[in-house]
Amino acid sequence: MADNKLAPQSKNKLPWYEQALPMEGRATFLPFQDTMPGSVMNQRSFALPGIIAGAANAITAPGRAYSGSDPTFNPEEEAANFAMNVMGGGMGASRAAPPPAGSLGMFIGKNAKTWDSIAAAKAIQLEKAGVDARAIWQQTGTWKAPDGMWRQEIPDASAGFRMDFNSVVPSKSNAYMPVRDLPIGGAFNHPELYAAYPDILRTGRMEVAKSPDWMPASSNSGSQRGNQFTVRNKTEEGARSTVLHELQHAVQQREGFAPGGGESQFYAEILKDVKTKHPLASSADIANIASTEAFRRYRALMGEAEARATEARANLTAAERRNVLPEKSYDLPLQLLRAK
Repeated sequence: MADNKLAPQSKNKLPWYEQALPMEGRATFLPFQDTMPGSVMNQRSFALPGIIAGAANAITAPGRAYSGSDPTFNPEEEAANFAMNVMGGGMGASRAAPPPAGSLGMFIGKNAKTWDSIAAAKAIQLEKAGVDARAIWQQTGTWKAPDGMWRQEIPDASAGFRMDFNSVVPSKSNAYMPVRDLPIGGAFNHPELYAAYPDILRTGRMEVAKSPDWMPASSNSGSQRGNQFTVRNKTEEGARSTVLHELQHAVQQREGFAPGGGESQFYAEILKDVKTKHPLASSADIANIASTEAFRRYRALMGEAEARATEARANLTAAERRNVLPEKSYDLPLQLLRAK
């Protein structure tokens, strides 16, 4: 009977390579682990040293992440354990590495294929040690944005249109004559972004239009819905900037970052509130007040501020970026930003 009871447990137990070794209580180099079983504290048992356990976890991490066998898998903690236990014992053991060459540009997150998990782990440890954000950025190329999520950057230097933008000539009878429904890789070159998020290259499509000279500057616009990108602008540089803005929104969707939005999401609620507070105001005045406030709230969205920061940083050199904390590229104070 005893054998029969034990058999199902043995059968269902995961092999060692699908489990993480707990790091708590392990000595870095000595073969023991302090534990707290039940109410008995500080019991010591034989266990692999932290440096070996950390190495084992680093080896099994890809398999555990892929299979989903470890429900507690946390990529940032795994990277931190690897950096602290395998690469020299932590912050006191080595200098923080500078940002990798060419790692600066559009903001990306931990779901990117090119995410530097070791630099991110170092940033987390530096933050825990009380190091300020600017120093963390300069040493690791990693920054915690206003939404509380970590960011890195990829270069935008090679990003640009594949076609001759100035050949996209509008007709006199139509405000826009766009090159329609092109695969994004055929319309816009950004190899670093496509390496980070290959699905954008595989599924993204783009419409490009050159605005007529007679149209006002405010007619310049861009939008992103799913994997469809639309850009209308008078100049190639302006259109390039707009594309980078919209691609940043695509990254936000993939990472769960604070998103962008539009004025329309605020307008109806604001209009109702203005009518209540100013019942004697004219319809035109009410509409103007509501439109102005809706635009203000739209610009204050964290995702929109981030996308504008991406535009502002597009032409900075790597050295300039390293010296400019991303929040300094925001055109609004961080305390005025809103998540939604």
